[in-house]
Amino acid sequence: IFLELWKRKCAGYSYRWGTIEMSSLDKPRSAYTGQLKPDPITGKMTLHYPMRYTYLQMYCISYPVVLCCVVAAGWFALYQFQIEAEVLADFGPDSWLLYVPVIVQSVLIAIFSWAYEKLATFLTNLENHRTRSQYDRHRVNKLMLFEIVNNFFSQFYIAFVLHDLRQLKYQLMMQLLVFQLLCIAQEIGIPLLAVLRQKYAEFRHREVAEEKLRSISDLPRYEQSFYESGLDEYHSTYEDYLQVCIQFGFVVLFAAVAPFAAIGALLNNVFAVHIDMWKLCNIFKRPFARRAKNIGAWQLAFELLSVMSLLSNCGLLFLQPNVKDFFSHWLPSVPDLSFVIFEHLLLGLKFLIHKVIHERPRWVRIGLL
Repeated sequence: IFLELWKRKCAGYSYRWGTIEMSSLDKPRSAYTGQLKPDPITGKMTLHYPMRYTYLQMYCISYPVVLCCVVAAGWFALYQFQIEAEVLADFGPDSWLLYVPVIVQSVLIAIFSWAYEKLATFLTNLENHRTRSQYDRHRVNKLMLFEIVNNFFSQFYIAFVLHDLRQLKYQLMMQLLVFQLLCIAQEIGIPLLAVLRQKYAEFRHREVAEEKLRSISDLPRYEQSFYESGLDEYHSTYEDYLQVCIQFGFVVLFAAVAPFAAIGALLNNVFAVHIDMWKLCNIFKRPFARRAKNIGAWQLAFELLSVMSLLSNCGLLFLQPNVKDFFSHWLPSVPDLSFVIFEHLLLGLKFLIHKVIHERPRWVRIGLL
């Protein structure tokens, strides 16, 4: 329901901004390379790059590299359990050292995510996709495949292999706490470093004047533009979308055993919104607007997490003894089949909600008549 309501909200914004009826026929990206050849339809000279080379890059380079990264992330998550078992055997269950493997794993997960994002961008650039929508879709697919394993594989292993819901709550709480602390540190640290760098440059070149100490909005327009030209560029919203998507996964994938994750995510987002506003207004250059009618490939990523959340939460409920006994009364001979039926009913309900709730509000549909 949340995603359907968000699509309606997004349709309202795109209607107000005049982007709701944008054509899906994107223009070539500025970074797209190829040979100039006449277009078979218009006859104009346009860039052409054989699709077989793109597929060759994808199947021979990108997919094997992504698969290796996913396997490495899964192996690292399993290795963390081995370290925890050794610490437990050496120091006992009451030792504070049991917190160290989880904290170190959470920090390394953030480092792996940062490194893999650079790698995914490099691989997608190699594939040389023609349009922005194609480029975004393939890049987001790589990011989501890795991030799901990198962030959630250990939780799935604890829940559905070890069947330890108590450890699942502990692991989820620690990993979510470290993830949000790192996000907040990044949100605050980058602006502070930018401010300190500006202050150091002013001190070194001794160009501090009384006019510079005033608010930037009080400067004449040409001085304000000159000052803003020296600010850092705001590259894209990829990191913001990725953080929100991972946070959404923490909230919905294990909501049956960890409802506290939603409260933590809400508090973190309230804080992050104000930090982002301050950064856009004071730290970065004014970004160029890129017209879009929705959030594009990220919508599919959120939909994937919502479907996964149905399956994972049904599985978590089925691990509860009282819930399992309830299902066993339906089909005593095959209680697992009753669980599968219940899970399929929920998937059918999700599909029904998707069809019943229109993605555009009524006032938008009337306005488009």
